[in-house]
Amino acid sequence: MIALNSQGKKVYWKYGDKTPTCSRVMAEVMAAASKYSMANHKESPEHGGFMQWFIEHTGRPGFTFGLESLSLEHFEDIYQKVQEMLLLGALM
Repeated sequence: MIALNSQGKKVYWKYGDKTPTCSRVMAEVMAAASKYSMANHKESPEHGGFMQWFIEHTGRPGFTFGLESLSLEHFEDIYQKVQEMLLLGALM
C-alpha cells in the first residue's frame, strides 16, 4: 500500500512492533530511487493514518510518501522524482 501526503521528502514505513520485516528493505529501495530520506522512528506517527490502519489490519507493508508539495504547478517535477518509487512499490 502506498499513500501520498505533503510532509516533505520522506518515506514513512515504520509502525512500531507491527512493522512487517520486509518493510525496511522496501523503503530503502524506494527512498534511493526518489532521493527521499527514510523517516526515522520518531518521525513516524504511531496511529491515525491510512498506512497504520493498513498495516494493522493486513499485516502487510504500507508506506506513506511525504511529497515536497501538492501544488499543481510542481506536479511534473514531483512526479519525475516519485515515478520510479511508485513503480518499484507496485512491483515489490
